[in-house]
Amino acid sequence: MFLSKWIRSAAETALSLTIRTFEVRFGSAISIYLDRHVRNDYGEPESEFVASNGRRIPVYKTYRYSVKAGWQYFNSLNVLSSLRNRGCLLPAESAFFEKSIGSRTIETDSAAAEEIARQASARASSLFIPGSKDDAGLPEFLPDRSQLKATLAAFRRKHASMFGKLAAAGVYSVPQQGAILEIGYTTGGHSIFAFEQLGYRAYGIDNYYGGLVGQMSLPKHLQTMLGSKASLLVGDITKTTEIPPESLDVVFSASVLEHIQDLQGAFKEMYRVLKPGGAMIHNYAPYFSHDGGHALGIGDSPWAHVRLSESDYLRYIAELRPNEQHVAHDWITGALHRDVPQWKMQRLVSATGFRIKMWMAKPSPLRFLRDLSPQIIEDCFANTPDIGIEDLVSRSVSFVAVK
Repeated sequence: MFLSKWIRSAAETALSLTIRTFEVRFGSAISIYLDRHVRNDYGEPESEFVASNGRRIPVYKTYRYSVKAGWQYFNSLNVLSSLRNRGCLLPAESAFFEKSIGSRTIETDSAAAEEIARQASARASSLFIPGSKDDAGLPEFLPDRSQLKATLAAFRRKHASMFGKLAAAGVYSVPQQGAILEIGYTTGGHSIFAFEQLGYRAYGIDNYYGGLVGQMSLPKHLQTMLGSKASLLVGDITKTTEIPPESLDVVFSASVLEHIQDLQGAFKEMYRVLKPGGAMIHNYAPYFSHDGGHALGIGDSPWAHVRLSESDYLRYIAELRPNEQHVAHDWITGALHRDVPQWKMQRLVSATGFRIKMWMAKPSPLRFLRDLSPQIIEDCFANTPDIGIEDLVSRSVSFVAVK
């Protein structure tokens, strides 16, 4: 047994080194799929969900949170978690939090969680941005200056490395002091401010998931703290925006395209605002990967969100996550697209007039790829005939396209 494991490990290491050699030598991404199915131990299913076509989907107690903690989508629970880590919760509030997050879905009503969070945050008002409130009346935490400094430094390194590699590979060279628009800044806009600190003219645009979430105070607060001159616009990139035509050198996004419903409209607007020879640089998380449903849409067994039709999955959420249904329904139907495999994304980009200069897909971690059994692949293909193996195994896709 030990010898066979050693041989398999050695073979995988050798293959990894061979692939890396090709990548370094030829400067290109290589897409390879190897069947490594070994069932992970998630224990016995709590239950099964039966789809309208008779397909039976196991419901594991631990799977979803092993991929991504779904409770973190809910701001009330995030506030309670942060206050608990600071020692600001009463024992009863801490117990409520532990009960609420559950093991695979939240176990308490969101209104109750919001009320507890409001009470707890009121006692610790000095920790929050003055006057900030979300739709539930919850404040936003003040940024920690040392953490902010480290975060901005990390973004600067990442951006500089990305631009350096693209230039060295002959893909695209960003002009000095070029104008860069980043799509999406709900988490604070740190990436936009890092572009500015690198000497670029920085802009951001966001429509807050089409209104699914309220506007946040943190981006403007950080802008004031940093003395930033970056422009933070509220607008919809799928429509004609206030940005002048042919005024930008780069349109950039990270983890945004998977949420845009009208991709054709978005690419059309990006083409309009880019200068001739300008580039759009995107990284996105495809829906069909193991975690493509994001926090609210990851199932309770591998690739459940891809194995089920939209109507079945909405019923799945209603039956198995009743305390999340009120937000998960709109998230699944309005903030994710289930019909854009990689080949279709490429065609949408090309049809707008862009020239694709680079396309690179990064695979999911091996521990999750081992869940991809022949039966799961068959179910996914049957449910969405347009997809291929590359869509199921790719956790992130990065591409550069030039006008």
